[in-house]
Amino acid sequence: MNDRRLRYSTFRVLLAAAVVLSLLVFAQAKPVLAGALTDFSHDPSETPAGATATHTISFTTANALPAAGQIRITFPDGFNLSGVTTDEVTVTGPNGTFTVSRDDQTLIIARNGDGTQFAPGEITVKIDKVVNTTTSGTYHVTVGTYFYGWIDGPNDSVTFNVVPSANFSPNKGPCGTSVTVTGCGWKASELILRAWVDSQPAVHTLSVNSAGNLSGTITIPWGLTTGMKNVTIEGSMSDDQTFTEAFEVTEATADLEPATGPAGTVTTVSGTGWAPSDTITAVTVGGSSATHTLTVDDTGALSGTITIPSGLSTGAKTVLITGTKSGTQQFTSAFTVTALPTPTFNPSQGPVGTVTTVSGTGWAPSDTITAVTVGGKSATHTLTVNDTGALSGKITIPSGLTTGAKNVVITGQYSGARTFTSAFTVTEPPTATFTPSSTSSLPQVVNVSGSGWVPSDTITAVTVGGEFATAVSLTVDAAGALSGTITVPNTVKLGTHDVVITGQKTGEQTFTGAFKVLAEIKLCQGWNLISLPLIPNNTAIATVLSGISDKVESVWYYVTSTGSWKTWSPGIGGNLTTIEDGKAYWIKMTDAATLTVEGRMAPVPPTPLPTYSLSAGWNMLGYKSTIERETVKTGTPLGYLNNIAGKYSYLVTYDCHQASPWQEIELDRGTMKPGFGYWIYMTQAGSIPAPAE
Repeated sequence: MNDRRLRYSTFRVLLAAAVVLSLLVFAQAKPVLAGALTDFSHDPSETPAGATATHTISFTTANALPAAGQIRITFPDGFNLSGVTTDEVTVTGPNGTFTVSRDDQTLIIARNGDGTQFAPGEITVKIDKVVNTTTSGTYHVTVGTYFYGWIDGPNDSVTFNVVPSANFSPNKGPCGTSVTVTGCGWKASELILRAWVDSQPAVHTLSVNSAGNLSGTITIPWGLTTGMKNVTIEGSMSDDQTFTEAFEVTEATADLEPATGPAGTVTTVSGTGWAPSDTITAVTVGGSSATHTLTVDDTGALSGTITIPSGLSTGAKTVLITGTKSGTQQFTSAFTVTALPTPTFNPSQGPVGTVTTVSGTGWAPSDTITAVTVGGKSATHTLTVNDTGALSGKITIPSGLTTGAKNVVITGQYSGARTFTSAFTVTEPPTATFTPSSTSSLPQVVNVSGSGWVPSDTITAVTVGGEFATAVSLTVDAAGALSGTITVPNTVKLGTHDVVITGQKTGEQTFTGAFKVLAEIKLCQGWNLISLPLIPNNTAIATVLSGISDKVESVWYYVTSTGSWKTWSPGIGGNLTTIEDGKAYWIKMTDAATLTVEGRMAPVPPTPLPTYSLSAGWNMLGYKSTIERETVKTGTPLGYLNNIAGKYSYLVTYDCHQASPWQEIELDRGTMKPGFGYWIYMTQAGSIPAPAE
């Protein structure tokens, strides 16, 4: 019995202690009864439907907010809080930091325990990235403070209005800009009665669907000054809705450079104040459609070119530029059309190479001439245009044209491509005859006659083989006949040469192989060892020796590879059929004579200079050069045998004019002479590249 009483007493003591402890804990968790929040404010009082907005809520507490207390704010259904995190919430009043979490439509803003006890007072909560409901109307949020239960509240805040919204794209541009408008929160299917921009009525296509979504366009009315403008939209049920500084009116500009020129001129356009990233859909000049390359960047800057269309009369023309957003912008008298260019060509006919002087007016001022063609072929020119649009300069008629009338096309950077039909007639190439046409002795006076030159031309220069002729006395009469004399100077080398005669108008005229400076080889009665200093025009042995064949007894050539001889005799013939450069020949003469050699120092391009091959053993080596050279030399002129230095052991020639005709040549510093033939002993095979002279 006593034991039971003792156990019961102990139980009662423990139960009483538990009750007291629970009361103490409860007293710590909820020190006061819930009070009311007062002095509510909500900023803004109006906010656009569907917009991402900032809501600032202020209130005054009746009780302190513990260091681990919470502020709980509940938004109505339709508001999207998914973007609200700790970074988007700012609390003013209690110190310390806060952490934000969300329970459906309620934001739980919890103190992190690092602040001191907050006495009753004003708290301001700023919440960013709240997406408003798309339904307009009057709303409020519910606010309370909480710590294991409500401390103050929850209470409804003051009301705020969600009003119809309207977004404008673009939000800047000139008068006439077509602005796309979208929005929400309007009354379902209501009529949009009117729209104003800065109190001026605007043409619009606005409508509202059954979900209350606004769509359509507004055209910015003309006559507005530049600057920020309010836009007002009146709905049949939503009344007037004013959107403050919703659109910036700019002044669209377009500067044309040049602003004067004939039809076809390509003018460069630059401007500002256009609707950003607009698309230019049409351009007219004087009412005629014009091709263009105009674009607008994201700052509203206009750039590109306009080609002035054909068919326009002369005079000042209005330019209209239309953008999908900026509308049609008018620029009065922006471009002045001038008369079409009318160049003259002097002379207007002549052979290819003719230099014709060009003059004319009506070009775009200070234009740059970028290309000229004659008969479809590119032509060199010196054409320029001054600041009054006057064209001047010269055109050289290109080679490769057939005879007849040719179109001339002159292209300017601004004036465009201008075609002048049958503006120049290409005639047959001029002729020139030279008497004598060859010589073995310089200087030489040569009579020149010809026809087909530009009438009354002035001959400015003559070259023979690249050397300027002296004492040039050539004239061209009114019928285009050339006559007079030139002197071929002694600087012209042996060989067949082009003669180039340059006329001030006829240009450079080349007469290929028209004059020959002949090589002469003095032959003795008896044996002669010779070679040709030139590349013969014709290698046939009878042709090469035609001038002395009546005094030739026989010709011999040794073939190293077979160790045999080839021979030829006049009237008999033989197995030797050619005389070639690079080889030496024995010629036996019945009497002394002079062999005249016709040929060139180098082949006609693109044929390359020849290379002469030598076999091991004895070779009959020719000397293809018009000047004396050392056998081996690194300076100028190069040694003739440089390429086979160290590959030969003996070099000898035969000079019939000497008492001792056999002449041994030093291997590394001996002299080789034009017209002489040589025997060379090769210790190994090699080759010699022919020099160019």
